[in-house]
Parts: sequence; C-alpha cells; structure tokens
Amino acid sequence: MIIDNNNIETWLDEMDYFEFSKLLGVNHNPLSITLGYPSEDIIGNYNRIRITPTDVKNWKYKETKKFFPSERTDLRQIDLVKEVDNIINLRFIHSFAEVRLECKQFETEELNPIEIKPKLNFNETWVTLSAPPQNLIAPSEWVEILKERKFDTSFRLYGGEPKDVTRILGDYTGYCIAKNCRIKENLTGIFISAAKSNNEGMYYIFECQDGESYDLWIELIDIFSEIENSTIMIGSVTFNNKLWKNQFLNQYKIRL
Repeated sequence: MIIDNNNIETWLDEMDYFEFSKLLGVNHNPLSITLGYPSEDIIGNYNRIRITPTDVKNWKYKETKKFFPSERTDLRQIDLVKEVDNIINLRFIHSFAEVRLECKQFETEELNPIEIKPKLNFNETWVTLSAPPQNLIAPSEWVEILKERKFDTSFRLYGGEPKDVTRILGDYTGYCIAKNCRIKENLTGIFISAAKSNNEGMYYIFECQDGESYDLWIELIDIFSEIENSTIMIGSVTFNNKLWKNQFLNQYKIRL
C-alpha cells in the first residue's frame, strides 16, 4: 500500500496512530522501519508492518543505551506534523528520543505477527492508573497526602508558578505536579497526561519529565494503589495494586 499526502491522515487514524506500538527494527540502506502494534484479537500478539519511504527529505534518528530497536522499545504514538509542499512529516514519540521522518511517500508491507511476552521495564516514565468509578482525587488532596509522605509539592502549568490548588476544579489534565525545590530547575515535573472520571471508571496517566522527580512519580503510583481494586499499567505490563505493594514498589525504590 502506498501512503502519501492524500491518505496519510486516514491511514494513521485507521492504525490508531500506533499508540503503544513497538519499534522493532530500522534498516538504513535503503531506509525501512519495522513497527509492531497490538493485536485486537490476541493479548500479547503484535501485528508487524514495514514502512519503506521514498524521496526522504529528513531522517532524524539516533540510537542510545535507552533507545534502540527491540521488542521492549515502546512508542507512545506517531504524530503527523504539519504538511508542507506535499511532504509527509512524522514524529515517533518516545520518552528518551526524538525520531522524525520527512518523505514524499512510503510503502507499507504487512509482516507475520509475533508474540511479545510482557516484561516490566524499570526505565519506564509513563504510567496509566485505573480504578472503579469514583470522583477524581482533588489536587488539594494529592498535595496533602504527598506532604504527609514528606514531599513538598505544587500543581503548575508548563513553566509556570505554583497554582492555588483549591481553585483547580474538575478535569486537571495538562497540569503538572512538581517538587517545590525543582520549580526553578525544571519546567514540568510529573506531567498529568490524563485525569478522567466517568461511568466506566477513573484513570490517570502520569509522565515523569524530570529526572530528579522519579521518586515523586513512584510515590504517586503508591498513593493511587491504596484504592481498592485499582490497576497499574507501566509500559505494556498491567498488574493490580496488591502486586505493586508486595513486589514492584520495592523493586522500583531500590533503583533510585
């Protein structure tokens, strides 16, 4: 299948923008990118697709110790950046890397699916927290509970000063929870990518965007785990609050 400027948006939408996909392989001569995306039919199975671009205008990619093609390398999603002069501009979102592809078009090829057994990655910076239907935890409650646990924190917007938590009402997606001692050193802290509550349940997505606040990220997970029947998803691994308390909490803390 040929993807160009005319059908790129439709294709990305059909592929759910490759949310929680895997970067499985990169070949450079000629350039091709192999991705794995979750199967809707079998948990743990990943469909594979190879993308082979033509007329490449820009390829920004660098492997590091924390970023290289593997079954453990998670991509949050693929974003379509603004379209200029019929050029496709894609951004592959990963916590520790920025990958950009600009090309005229690319060809897609479906490959045989593979099974990837879940394995907890202790370098992960994103967590999704879910619980049965109930009200969101108010910002003032987060701050108070964290204070009881010896964390001096505030709610802020990107690069901003601490906000009055009593005035933050309802959905507070887009805010950050920051250590007060890091306000001038970091623009965010723990970014709240989602804070939602509806008839299906309550859930949060927290991203640690400050290397000096990883302990705060762990503490937020631990606070949430106090909720009965809550679940935690780190990377592609989902487990219940009891397993967090009995095993993973200590495994994370010894890595601080």
